[in-house]
Amino acid sequence: MGKDSHLVAYAILSGKPIVVNQLDLIPKRMKVYGFWMYLPQYLPKLKSAVQKSAKLAHQKKLKIPVAAVYPLSAIKEAVAHTLKGEKVLLDFRS
Repeated sequence: MGKDSHLVAYAILSGKPIVVNQLDLIPKRMKVYGFWMYLPQYLPKLKSAVQKSAKLAHQKKLKIPVAAVYPLSAIKEAVAHTLKGEKVLLDFRS
């Protein structure tokens, strides 16, 4: 991460705490935030944000990279893959 960057933690897939190297945090003036969209201050904005995001995705202006697509029979592998921090999809047709 670069100078004056912001790290936003918004998921707890592994259940483990995040580790931030002080050599990044201090000299780069990096800031770390936790985010949970269901906090009371965000709830009034949630519906609008979802609608705007869906519109941008439909217009192909919002890039949502998918690392892999798994058949439902490989659900354990798909979940393990998400623990790497990548997005995967399940194919229910197979």
